[in-house]
Amino acid sequence: MKITITIAMLCLISTVAQAKVSFKDCSISKQRILHQANEDGIQALLELQDEFDEHVDSMEFSQHEAKQLKIVAKMIPCILKKMPNMRYSCQNKHHKIKAADTIMWVGRGARIFDGTFNSPSYVKGILVHEVAHKCGANDRNYYYQAGISPNRDANEAWAKTASTYDYWIMKGFCVPGRNC
Repeated sequence: MKITITIAMLCLISTVAQAKVSFKDCSISKQRILHQANEDGIQALLELQDEFDEHVDSMEFSQHEAKQLKIVAKMIPCILKKMPNMRYSCQNKHHKIKAADTIMWVGRGARIFDGTFNSPSYVKGILVHEVAHKCGANDRNYYYQAGISPNRDANEAWAKTASTYDYWIMKGFCVPGRNC
């Protein structure tokens, strides 16, 4: 599987450079954390794209792995395209869910709950995870959060699981069933 940088990818990188993240009802300190996490997430995604390209160009894959990697080849650019224009709302007084680090999607933005800020180094992973949902990923499993690798789901649809992407952001790219 050979992946090449296209004009579309160069345009995407240009869009990423012009990020316009916005906030609603977020304190200045939360805005700083979210803005930095968003930038860090974008940078980590660009690095993930490089790691992905390096892996797929240097390995042979089973039919299942190849199918999953084709999905990943579309998901990473999709997440990169959506991250620069996120709208974060820190207003959560009307929400009844009490989960500490839940982020609830509202339209094209995200409502950020207070518990999210308890682990600033992981906020970038949370944001990437949530944007992956906007690209069609589900919550089939939670890898990084549970301290497990996507390897346990090697025969499943790991490319469509949002937590695969936050795991890769925090731990680096791996192919489930091979080197996770």
